[in-house]
Amino acid sequence: AAAGGGGGGAGRPVMHTFFHRIDPAHKGTAMSDAADRELLAAWRNAWYDAGYDPVVLTLDDAKRHPEYRRYAQKLPGVPMMGRGGQGMNVFYNQLCYYRWLAMASAGGGWMVDYDVFPLHPRQPSLDGRSVAQGGADPADPDGMPNGGDFTVYSSAGRTQDGKTKGVPAMMSGRDTEWTRMAVNILENGLLHPDETMWTDFFALMDVAGAYRGRDDGLPGR
Repeated sequence: AAAGGGGGGAGRPVMHTFFHRIDPAHKGTAMSDAADRELLAAWRNAWYDAGYDPVVLTLDDAKRHPEYRRYAQKLPGVPMMGRGGQGMNVFYNQLCYYRWLAMASAGGGWMVDYDVFPLHPRQPSLDGRSVAQGGADPADPDGMPNGGDFTVYSSAGRTQDGKTKGVPAMMSGRDTEWTRMAVNILENGLLHPDETMWTDFFALMDVAGAYRGRDDGLPGR
């Protein structure tokens, strides 16, 4: 994955991720505390070495959002019990929704999963294309494409009418766009009460067309 821009510490653009510790006895991700710490440290080092200012957001950042309380009241209505109805990852999957509010509270910008790593150093900001051509707003210190409109950089294919079904592994947008999308995916989840599991990933694919889509990532091996 690669991104352009410039506006964090020491002139670096900020790259965010989201992490909030879950007691290993109450999560089903198979990640121990030690494994999480090692992966986060590697993530920070890789993005810093690539020219970014890496920032880890938590649930506390989401709680600073003015819509957090209403969001938290509605979120239990999104099905997250999974196959067998055990619900081992309910809190984990709720955190995946809350991270969208955390990004809005942080002022928007870039966010990647904490297992997404850069393959190249930071590139110059999108070769001078205009906003209308998909370039960055010159006033945006983080150099987000599409003038800060919400953009997803990994795809699970396309809908029949050609819209990108985004994967929430690498995304960018100004703060109001993160809020808009946070509400959008929550409301989408509430429309699927008969499902056993409706993650932010499923919701993002289901609202294809509500954001710009690209496919810049490479799958892990």
